[in-house]
Amino acid sequence: TSGKGRTKTLAGVLNFRVAKTEHFRLKLAWKPPALPLQGYRLTYKPRGEADTQLEEKILGADATSFTLEQLLADTEYVVTIHPVHPRNTAAPTSISAKTLPLESVQQLIVQNLTPHSARALWRGVSGATSYQLKWGPSTG
Repeated sequence: TSGKGRTKTLAGVLNFRVAKTEHFRLKLAWKPPALPLQGYRLTYKPRGEADTQLEEKILGADATSFTLEQLLADTEYVVTIHPVHPRNTAAPTSISAKTLPLESVQQLIVQNLTPHSARALWRGVSGATSYQLKWGPSTG
């Protein structure tokens, strides 16, 4: 008697979602599968990019959330979580998520203009931690 068997694909994570969206970060959260596992493999890349742009993070078995850092603003990402079980594979779960766009400052005013200095004033952007000013000679 010979038996043919197929490895059964185990259930993936439940409720894989974006818990918080920021300009350069995405906080992800999920409910773990019922069976014990060794950990998770999380992959992500900007939508439309080649698989060579795929980034990977390895997470412990007790993880139920993770924050992707140093992302590009106003960019859609495809994120996939792969539960890693001791002897079997689990179904991966994918979502798309987009980082927030950067906002421009409002009411930019330049005062006290001299050949060597100027004073710049503007209405700040909520959540900004710094600003970058660039200037040069005007053309025309």
